[in-house]
Amino acid sequence: MSTPITVKNDRSALRAWAMYDWANSAYSTVIAGAVLPAYFAASVVPEEGYRLFGRIWAGDSLWGLVAGFGPLVMFLLVPILGAIADFSASKRRFLRFFALTGSIFTILLLFAAPVGCSPRWACSSSPRWASWPPTCSTTAFYPT
Repeated sequence: MSTPITVKNDRSALRAWAMYDWANSAYSTVIAGAVLPAYFAASVVPEEGYRLFGRIWAGDSLWGLVAGFGPLVMFLLVPILGAIADFSASKRRFLRFFALTGSIFTILLLFAAPVGCSPRWACSSSPRWASWPPTCSTTAFYPT
């Protein structure tokens, strides 16, 4: 069985990766950088704050804590996962998995609602710490 020959500068492949990168950058810039922090601090966390680790956190402080936890997990896991993907020749599978996981958690943000909302299922917010690493980790598996 022969292996398929890949053209280095295939226009359709370059366009596909450019569109993926554009969409990924739009998410990071607009949603994670501008919309979510303001919405989370003003609407999701109650005005009196949220008790976590024995301390009451204001909305913006809690956002910083949660948003910092995701990149920390990414910092620790992406080099290991990147090495596994490189040596097992499974970059495409890793890319699919992390892109799908990030998309699912982004869709779950639909259910992030202000405190005291009804029905109860609408009150559970998507765990931000879980959506950040899959979304950012997809860039680790870009073809080189």
